[in-house]
Amino acid sequence: MSTKKLYNKRLMIIFFGLLILIIFSTILKKNSNKVNIEDNLENLNVISVVDESVLENSESMELERIKSMEERTRIEYYVANYLKLIENEQFDKAYRLLNREYRKNYFRTQDEFEEYCNKTFSKMLHIEYDNFERNGDIYVLWITINDAINGKRNEGKQMNFVVKENNFNDYELSFSKI
Repeated sequence: MSTKKLYNKRLMIIFFGLLILIIFSTILKKNSNKVNIEDNLENLNVISVVDESVLENSESMELERIKSMEERTRIEYYVANYLKLIENEQFDKAYRLLNREYRKNYFRTQDEFEEYCNKTFSKMLHIEYDNFERNGDIYVLWITINDAINGKRNEGKQMNFVVKENNFNDYELSFSKI
């Protein structure tokens, strides 16, 4: 087992151990008959600090995982996450990931983008990765998208995504409109 994987496993064990301790101590305090508002406020502050550190730790672990991915896998990961934003109707985040020039030419407003997404994409997508090319710092990924619920075989829509990776997990993209 590589040292990175071992390190990541240890971090996960520590994280879950801390989480269990926090939950256990919260349950014990709830079960006690003494209710002290100051203690409760202090617990909320501790949980808030833990939440922030858990979020930072989670983001750090995701970044390390992305760094360890091969080039094609990383670009497929970005596109899959992008389509997941659309599936989950997080159009604001998806819109911000679009290349600025692309937005200017095809979706001048977020409302236009949302309308296009609602009209074009189903609520549950199935993605097949067809081809991958790299040209400098630009990656092109050809995919076939199917409606995972109502779609029939070979009725998928073919698209390509152009991804520019500025840094790990920092990218912008555009796609062929269908």
